[in-house]
Amino acid sequence: MTATTAPTRSPATRPRPRARPDYLTSRGLIMFASILLVAGSAYKWSRIVVGPLMMHPYLPPMIATFFLSAAHRLRAFPQDILRAILAFGALYALTCVSGSFSGSLSEITKVYASIITILTIALAIRTEPDFRAAVLALNVAVILMSAGALLRGPGDGLVGINPLEEIANKNAFSMYALPAILLGGFVALDPRAAKWLRVALVGCAMVISFAVFSTANRSGWVGIFMIGVMLLLRGRRIQGVLLVGMLAGAIYLFLGRNEGRRDIFQHRYEQTIGGYHSDTMRERLFKTALQLGIEHPVGGVGPTRLRHYLAARLNTPGPEVDPHNVFGHLVGGCGLIVTGIFLFGGFLMFRRPRRMPPEPAAREAHNLLRMMMILWAVRGMFSREILYNPSFSIGIGLCIALGLVHGVWGRAPLRAQAPPGRRVAT
Repeated sequence: MTATTAPTRSPATRPRPRARPDYLTSRGLIMFASILLVAGSAYKWSRIVVGPLMMHPYLPPMIATFFLSAAHRLRAFPQDILRAILAFGALYALTCVSGSFSGSLSEITKVYASIITILTIALAIRTEPDFRAAVLALNVAVILMSAGALLRGPGDGLVGINPLEEIANKNAFSMYALPAILLGGFVALDPRAAKWLRVALVGCAMVISFAVFSTANRSGWVGIFMIGVMLLLRGRRIQGVLLVGMLAGAIYLFLGRNEGRRDIFQHRYEQTIGGYHSDTMRERLFKTALQLGIEHPVGGVGPTRLRHYLAARLNTPGPEVDPHNVFGHLVGGCGLIVTGIFLFGGFLMFRRPRRMPPEPAAREAHNLLRMMMILWAVRGMFSREILYNPSFSIGIGLCIALGLVHGVWGRAPLRAQAPPGRRVAT
């Protein structure tokens, strides 16, 4: 008998690892169009009324994309993070049952809309050009939201503009604006992005920052300051110093040359350092919410009932009062167990994965997710509605998507050149 050996394949016929395309995909275009619809969230006429709910206009295409293109790819999502998200969603829904039917339905729907948005964005974005196109769409959407209010100006008072006057108070606008500024600044500092895109995003960041400073919303000002610091510390590159310096200089000139907005800024600054009733009230609300959570550690008092409990404990004039703090909302409304699962999910996103590719792009992608989580936590201390804010949900989804593109939670595939005629410079 003679020994036989298996035939060897030539290098040309050996199977290659599946490559990652480097062009704008059809799913990226769908996400671009869907995220642009976030601009309609500022207007009642564009909201979709379903019973007691007013649905954001971006949600129908997002939900359709989830079932048609993202649901079957859930295994690609980081599984430990996915389990924490789904567990939180299920338990949050259970804690809502104690409230009225319409209130519970609204609260559950908003939380699950946020979860679907994060999952869809993370799984539909397949390439860096997809990611950059989505970032551009979010920045353009926020500018469209604020354009009318910016053109009208702050008026004669010291209350500032309100781009969301048909839907919410002026403090809610910064929740839409801050993720756009952070993501836009990140792409603007990326030398691999097209120059026209980087210039466009710097311009978008300036316009959005002007709008935030015109709203007299102090939490928005703090958020912009934090974004500047985080981008400045990102690699300590000269581009970061120049970008932050340009934004700071433009904001300074804007406030210095506009007497109405300068007066607004000065008025809010004096209120802050001199002691402000709303600041004291926020502190009392947070402490009371924590007490309610300790008294009801398993399921809290219910997210929809918490406002009534807070009003009763603090003897406020109205029948209910908002907690104005997402962590107080979770502890008092859902209890310590649900809050613990939520915080654990945030910890899983924030911690550095053990087996992460050594490429700098992977580390940068995860750093962006960390910056988004820090921004979410700081801004969330001033509002419970950040839990289901579209812009932050899209922002977190985009950060996870970029991490998946670069293999942060698994081995990154090799980069491939785009087929002729299909490359899009983004």
